[in-house]
Amino acid sequence: MSPSACYGGGLRDQADGEMSFSDVVYFTMITVTTVGYGDIVPISTHARLLDALVITPIRFGLWFLFLGTAYQLIIRRI
Repeated sequence: MSPSACYGGGLRDQADGEMSFSDVVYFTMITVTTVGYGDIVPISTHARLLDALVITPIRFGLWFLFLGTAYQLIIRRI
């Protein structure tokens, strides 16, 4: 789902009733990274932008670190 489809599609947010651009960025990043929607979610605009633009790249970095370590362990055993 593209951010423009969410933003232009008239989706509603439960917190304030309208989807802002930061809501669209947040939900797009959460969906793309398959983190999912939990019971504990950032509500404010700043918290959502922080999660989408700072925390998500950290998630990717940790995932690549895990994959690189697993790859090295497999290569050393072969």
